[in-house]
Amino acid sequence: MPHTAAQSKAIAQFAFLQRPVRTDTDLMAPLSGPPNMNAAGAAPPAPEITSTPEPKPAATEVGHSPDRVRILVVDDEPLMGSAIARVLAEHEVIALTSARAAMLRVIAGERFDVILCDVMMPDFTGIDLYDGIAREAPHLVDRLVFVTGGAYTPDAIAFLERIPNLRLEKPITPAALHDAVRSILESNQAPPPKGAAAPSRRGPGVEE
Repeated sequence: MPHTAAQSKAIAQFAFLQRPVRTDTDLMAPLSGPPNMNAAGAAPPAPEITSTPEPKPAATEVGHSPDRVRILVVDDEPLMGSAIARVLAEHEVIALTSARAAMLRVIAGERFDVILCDVMMPDFTGIDLYDGIAREAPHLVDRLVFVTGGAYTPDAIAFLERIPNLRLEKPITPAALHDAVRSILESNQAPPPKGAAAPSRRGPGVEE
């Protein structure tokens, strides 16, 4: 059945988004160019479909299982969250582009073993998320790992200097991600009771 121009465009975009993210080098390395073009410079014909693909959701959840390690990734760059989710595919990864949405899930009582969070985000920053978690779920504070891209404000610099949490600098390597997750899991083998205050910790890789 012939498809409309809108359907063809949606198919091409969907196919491009499904291309694998490189995880053997820096996670922020750019993806390669658009889908292959034929000799005439036109995109190859799209496969027959019966309905328009659904929009890509804002949250990505990988490997849902109540028995697996749950990792919350908060970054306003969707590709960054997707790349981290693929690197940590052996765990259950929930990638969100909004720190405010992440805060709501924490308040709702969801279990997270590790939280990887960008610092500089619009509207609700990583600093806001840290303060909210310290107030609403203090036992999760030491499970936060902050991801920074080097764009700091005076408030962000002061914040990172006063907290003991692990910090990862972009571009992040897969090895650094696995090391950070392992460090958090090893230091939280016996989860404290709900509402317990988070102890001070300075583990491997913490930047003073």
